[in-house]
Amino acid sequence: MRGNHKRTDGPTLNSVAERANMSQSTVSKALRGSGDINPETAAKVRQIAEEMGFDCSHLSGKINCRKSVGVVFMELCSEYYNEIYKAFTETMEENGYRVVTLLTEFEDIQKQEEAIQYLARLRVSGILFLTELEFDLTNIRRTLEKYSVPAVIISRMTRIDFADVISVNHSIGVELAIEHLEKMGHRNIAFIGDYCTKRRERAFRDTLERMNLPIVEKNVICNCGRYCKGGYEAAKKLFSIPAGERPTACFAAYDHMAYGIYKAAREAGIRIPEDFSVVGVDNNQVSEYINPGLTTVKMPVAEVGKQASSMLLSRIAGSDAPFSTVFLTPELEERESVAKI
Repeated sequence: MRGNHKRTDGPTLNSVAERANMSQSTVSKALRGSGDINPETAAKVRQIAEEMGFDCSHLSGKINCRKSVGVVFMELCSEYYNEIYKAFTETMEENGYRVVTLLTEFEDIQKQEEAIQYLARLRVSGILFLTELEFDLTNIRRTLEKYSVPAVIISRMTRIDFADVISVNHSIGVELAIEHLEKMGHRNIAFIGDYCTKRRERAFRDTLERMNLPIVEKNVICNCGRYCKGGYEAAKKLFSIPAGERPTACFAAYDHMAYGIYKAAREAGIRIPEDFSVVGVDNNQVSEYINPGLTTVKMPVAEVGKQASSMLLSRIAGSDAPFSTVFLTPELEERESVAKI
């Protein structure tokens, strides 16, 4: 009598490889989360495996994804993002978690959403997501709920109801800077930023309007690039304005922009703060040591990272408390880059 063998009709590693038009070795590495596979390739393989109904949890388990957490940041070049990341990863690693980091682009929310999907398919224990963009709540909610992965989101969007949220009140930071300049006698105030600082530009305009200070369009410059070079090029435009019409002070959207302003001022023979005052944002370490020391808005970056790790660890441990939004407030660090007029 022939034995009654159970027939297996489900997808196999080989059928996934055939569908993906890749070798079994490549597919296996992608499904295991191997670091030597291109993230886009790995995401494609996981998508195909999911569509076919292939269960790769036994593969992911071999790399202990349940003791890993994912991080989705736009970049780590600036000290602002880097300090948040450092505080977060230090705490997570102290608690035995490996941190898997994906960096995306500032202006591409789709890439950010794809990064979250990729990490969720890896079955990480939790995800930290930082974005400066408005995003579709439905897409990210669907991914997090589908894979039952907890998340903490660092965002200025506060209507999120499917994850814990940390929000830094950047508008208050802008207000602190402008109020300080106005207190020191400045009324003609410029703004230098870039395409990533539109929110701070809006807060700058709103604050000037509220304080009955003039908004001079030629003094609002946001299209000269990023970081020090962007600040340098924008400041050269400002300093080409005749002295009698030139603004007496500038709010730089972040400290690296201010460093570029310093260089342009030196080249133009303009003294800071005697001829031109500058306020930045972030309180980078070097801002205390440049000459003159930069007055800047101090962001609570270490607190953001620590709070994010605490919230995520709580969710990983099984907390079912209602989702919360934590608001953190910056402070003004006064130094020598602003003069009274």
